[in-house]
Amino acid sequence: MRQLFAISLLFIAAAFAQRHPAVSLTPDDALKLEESLTANPDDRGARTALISYYFRASAQSMSPWQYRDVRRGHILWLVQHFPEDPLAGSPESFIFAQVDPPGYAQLAAAWDQAVSAKDPSAASLANAGRFFSSSEPEKASGLLERSLAKDPKSLSVAMSLAHSYTFQAQRTKDAAAAAALRNKAYRRLEAFIELDAQPGMRQPLVVVIAKAAYDAGEYAKAEQYGAELLKLAAEQPNQWSTGNSIHQGNLVLGRVALHHGDVEKAKRFLLDAGKTPGSPQLNSFGPNMALARDLLAAKQPETVTQYLDLCGVFWKQDRGKLEAWKAEIRQDKIPDFGANLVF
Repeated sequence: MRQLFAISLLFIAAAFAQRHPAVSLTPDDALKLEESLTANPDDRGARTALISYYFRASAQSMSPWQYRDVRRGHILWLVQHFPEDPLAGSPESFIFAQVDPPGYAQLAAAWDQAVSAKDPSAASLANAGRFFSSSEPEKASGLLERSLAKDPKSLSVAMSLAHSYTFQAQRTKDAAAAAALRNKAYRRLEAFIELDAQPGMRQPLVVVIAKAAYDAGEYAKAEQYGAELLKLAAEQPNQWSTGNSIHQGNLVLGRVALHHGDVEKAKRFLLDAGKTPGSPQLNSFGPNMALARDLLAAKQPETVTQYLDLCGVFWKQDRGKLEAWKAEIRQDKIPDFGANLVF
């Protein structure tokens, strides 16, 4: 669930990283900053630097719990004092109910108080919505809708809202409700496709809307957006999201081809998706496996195994998943790809 939530905020986190480069701290640096807070507990810069440091340290540590309490305290302070801060709406500042229930309860209460204030800002509402997206998606979408009402041209909020609706669709067992939520996600994004006022955001927006169009059953639109992604990737090879565009563009086109019964075309698109140079997101979370799953159902294990081999070039942090999936495929099974069906 923690990985799924991070994936649901992927492009928001990437955009945040572009605007706010990470502060590189050593353990000694972090210790000095902690000591400085004793004399100056309201040092916002120190606390935000430490939040980013503990997030990265936890991800790389074999004992992430050692940072839990101190990290929790800094995040809580940020939400209580500056709920509109971009870092408060980044995955670096989230605590997951399934991982740290007491910490989640504390932070949830702080967010409830922040958005209950008189006339909360659009940024505060958006940050709260992103925090609640994992454990309370219906509450999250309500907060994001309130934020979008205050700032109707916020692309990042529209993307978060679309992800929230998509996540709800994946959770429900009601097919009609799921279809309605996917359609809602697509329509929210469609309204923004011509605005693109933020430099560099066209590629990540089209990545999301291409997938949303496919999920909503808008196959002609999905094909259009998938082709646009490959065109944008060719025209803008050095943009941070180009690897995502190559990957997702080919996958969407492959899923459309398979929907129309063209298995051979779908197989070619899957292999081309695996030839992406990677990206910060792909390198961390791995490939999308939706088309691979569909091709396994269509009895194409060899192509899927080749795809997994290609993905191994950029996904070095797979923690053995690629080999485990290949082992299951060799046994004629369709693995449970979990969060990699979502990304």
